[in-house]
Amino acid sequence: MAEYSQKWHNGKSSRTRSTKTSNELVAIQAQLKNLGREIKKVNEKVYAAQEQYSDLAETMIWRMHSNISRILELFCHELKKLIAHFIPMSTMIGDLVARGIASIATSSSGTIYICFFISASS
Repeated sequence: MAEYSQKWHNGKSSRTRSTKTSNELVAIQAQLKNLGREIKKVNEKVYAAQEQYSDLAETMIWRMHSNISRILELFCHELKKLIAHFIPMSTMIGDLVARGIASIATSSSGTIYICFFISASS
């Protein structure tokens, strides 16, 4: 307050100081506006990148799904062929066991052993 009173009594105005401060504020405001524009540009680039990677991820997921579907189709086809081959064989082995010509045993690991009884009759 004393500083202000001194200037007032000396007849000096603080107008030069306020003009300088005003110019500094205008410069700071301009810098803030430029910074705001730069931030907006960066945000737009980030959004565009997110969209691009989102589309890429969606495409990759679709391709993986297609590949998995195809692999499952092939697996099911091979399994059907295996079952079609195995069922007649198991029926035939069952007939041989029923007639006393073969025997079936399994190990603790799950291996199936089929023993055939062969006689050397003439």
